[in-house]
Parts: sequence; C-alpha cells; structure tokens
Amino acid sequence: MARAVTLLPRGPDGARWLNVHLSPLRDRRGNVTGKLVTLWDITQGKLAESAAEESRSNFKLLFDSVVDLFLIVDAAGQIVEANDAVTRRLGYARRELIGMSVTGLFPPDEREAAMASMGQTPPDHVSMGVGKMRAKDGSTIFV
Repeated sequence: MARAVTLLPRGPDGARWLNVHLSPLRDRRGNVTGKLVTLWDITQGKLAESAAEESRSNFKLLFDSVVDLFLIVDAAGQIVEANDAVTRRLGYARRELIGMSVTGLFPPDEREAAMASMGQTPPDHVSMGVGKMRAKDGSTIFV
C-alpha cells in the first residue's frame, strides 16, 4: 500500500493536486493479481493552505514592522505573542514574554486600571491604550 501527493501539470482549469493511493489486489492465495488506484482531488485544500500561510506571513510582517507595542493576550490574560517593538522597548526576549501574565508589564499602581480597560474589551477585539508599562529592568516607560 502506498500513498503519494501529486501535482498535475497546469491544464485549462489550472494545476490540480491529487492524493494517490495504490493498493494491491490479491487472490484467495494472497498472490497479487492487480492493483487498485484511488485518486482524491485535494486541490481546494491545498489552495486554502496556501492562502492561510500567505495571510499568516502578511500578518506577521505587519505585526513586527509597526513601531507601536502590540501584544496578543488570551482570555486568561497570558501573553500569546508580542511584536518586535515590545521586545525593543521593554527589553524582554519574545520567549520571556510568551506565557507571562500581561499584568506583569504594568507598574503596580497602573495594573487595576489597565486590567479594567482590557476586561471591557470583547474577545477577538483590539484594546488600545496609552499609559505606563514596566520594562524588564524595572524602569517605567510611557507608551
């Protein structure tokens, strides 16, 4: 039994991706007497994967090229992603930020107000703000 994914040459409808599955046909004694070839057209899935990857690449390029500090935070307040501006301005490595509670980036006297502001933001929406954040070295910067 063998499987392969094949890209067929461009035809009038464009290139097609096929998943090819080959299986031997056997008689009652187990001797191979033929083969069964099954083809699945997986072109739409491959095109969707490609479009999703391009979208991710475009988002990452934009996310890391802006000069403003951007964090992606999950519903529990854990940092999921941080852009390059955050790492430059706050002095953390990206790997240090991922999984950190976002409250740790605010000075103690700013945490309650910052968390209240974020708590009013519906899921899947952007929360923007101006205020103070705490750098890795303990200094406070205005953002």
